[in-house]
Amino acid sequence: MSDEETYEIGATARWVEVAERLRGTEVALLHALALVRGVDPELSATSALVLSEEQVAELLEAVEELGDRVEQLRTRAEGLPRGEVELRLRTLQLEAEAALSAGVADVELAELYARCLPVAAGFPALAAALRCTDCHEAWGATPVGRVIGSFRDADGQLVRHVTEQATLSPQARWDCCDRERIGRLAVALERHVAPERCR
Repeated sequence: MSDEETYEIGATARWVEVAERLRGTEVALLHALALVRGVDPELSATSALVLSEEQVAELLEAVEELGDRVEQLRTRAEGLPRGEVELRLRTLQLEAEAALSAGVADVELAELYARCLPVAAGFPALAAALRCTDCHEAWGATPVGRVIGSFRDADGQLVRHVTEQATLSPQARWDCCDRERIGRLAVALERHVAPERCR
C-alpha cells in the first residue's frame, strides 16, 4: 500500500467529524453572541449597560470554549486530504466501525461514530472496544444509555433492554461501571445482534 493510500484511510470519517465539530462551534458561538447582546457601538447615551460578575465569568468561559473548539478544528483539519473528496456512506461506516472497535477516548467522537452505524455493525464494535480497551474510563459521567442510544436504529426500548441484560440502568455513568459490569454490557451488546448475524 502506498503512502497516498494510507493517507486516504479515514478521510470520510474525519470530514464528518470536522463538519460535526463545526456545527458544535456554531452553537457555542451563538451562545456567546447571546451573552453580548447589546454590547455594541450603539450603546445608549442615557443609560449604562451593566454586565454582572456572573455574566462576565460566563462570557469569558464561552470565549475560552470557542478558542478550544477552533483549535480542535484546526488540528483535525490539518490531516484532511486536499483536492476533491468523494464521501460515501459505506466508507464512513467502515471507518467508524474500525475506529469504534479500536477504542475512542473522546465520548463525543464515540457518539458521532455510533450515529454513523446501525446497531448490527455498531454493537459488536462497541463490545470489542469495551473488552479490549479502557476507552470507556474517559467517558466519565456520560450515561451508558446515551452512548448505546446513539446508534442509528437504537431507540429507548432497545437501550433499556440491553442495559437490563447487563444489570445496568441506562442512566448509569461510565465512570461508575467496574470491569465486571463492562464485561456484561459487552456480552449483552453482542447477544442482541447475534441472531441477526446468523440469518
